[in-house]
Amino acid sequence: NFSRYAMVTILLGMPLIYFFGVVQMMFLTGMNWWQAVMMGVLPFVVGDVVKGVCAALLAKKINRY
Repeated sequence: NFSRYAMVTILLGMPLIYFFGVVQMMFLTGMNWWQAVMMGVLPFVVGDVVKGVCAALLAKKINRY
């Protein structure tokens, strides 16, 4: 099922991108893990989830044709 693959990709891809972003933020700013997550991940989670769901729904409709 295409939509299942799209959602799995989003659910695995986003945390991976966030992880490397947090590591880089810690390295460049000297923040600890919690500070980097609060400043670099938390403000963006809701928007990224909404964009991911919209992208999966759009991809599902496009895949029909």
